[in-house]
Formats: sequence, structure tokens, C-alpha cells
Amino acid sequence: MIPITDGNFQKIICFYLFECPARSIRTENKKANETKTPDQPHPTKRIYYGRISRMGKTLAERGIEGGALNTLRAAMLRSAGKEFELLTGNDVASSSKKEYISLSRKDFITEGIFAFIRNAFAHGEFNVSNGWYFLENHSNGKLKGKAVLRETTLLNWIEIVDMPLDKIKKIGR
Repeated sequence: MIPITDGNFQKIICFYLFECPARSIRTENKKANETKTPDQPHPTKRIYYGRISRMGKTLAERGIEGGALNTLRAAMLRSAGKEFELLTGNDVASSSKKEYISLSRKDFITEGIFAFIRNAFAHGEFNVSNGWYFLENHSNGKLKGKAVLRETTLLNWIEIVDMPLDKIKKIGR
């Protein structure tokens, strides 16, 4: 049963679905004669960013980009505790830990965590039971990610994203 009237559930849905801080990322191959530019610094790909959610601020708009994304991810993982594992790779796998996220993509990991959670809620691929959130994400019938997360972890991550970068760094150490 989905706890629609629960305040924590409403806060989680509001943040991860409607105010998701991740950007959508689309890449295209550059043509043979295209070179690096300040706007497109990758040697072989053109990268385009968009907003996943129209409300709220993206991580980039919060000043969390480049190395700061790694700092944010470290803080998120540390706050989740020793019973949490983040898995990335070509195949989605289950973890032996109580709490985990497994994503098929290895790139854009930090923003990918938020996009994954957003997509699970947006497409109704979730269940909530006794303070635990069970999330999945499919694309074209293929499993792209799955997670088992404590409600407290999801709420802590909201707080961390809203912190100034110096506080995020302290949590990640």
C-alpha cells in the first residue's frame, strides 16, 4: 500500500519526483570535422543537458558539478551507512547488503542516482513497506536499475543536497 497521506512519503515524492536535482543527459557523436569547443569539450561526443524536473534546482544550479559531484556522492554513501552498497555496471545486480542501488550505467553516477529514483516514482515502479522503498527502473523492457532504500536514507539525501558544499564535504570524509 502506498502511504499517500504520510508526511515523509510526501516530502520524498515532492523532492525526488517534482524537484529532482538531476539533469537529463543526451549524447550524440560529433562529425569527423568537429573539434573540442568551450561549449562542447568532449573530443568525440556532443553532450546536451536538460532538466528532468521543472521545479527546484539542478545540482549544477546548486554549484554541485565536476569534482563536487564526487563529493556529494561520497557524503550520500557515508550517510547511508555500512549496510549500503552502490553497484554500477552493464548488468543490474542484487546486493548482499540490506540497502543498495544497482544501476546499469557507469557514467553520470551521482546524477544517475537521482534520475533513477525519479524515474521509479514517475513510472510507478516502486513499493513502500515498513519504512523501506523498493524501486525499479525499466527502459524498453530492460531493467536499468533497482534499489532497496530506507526511508531515512532518502530523507537524509534530501538534506545533504540542500547543504552548502563545505558541509557536504565534512559528511563525505
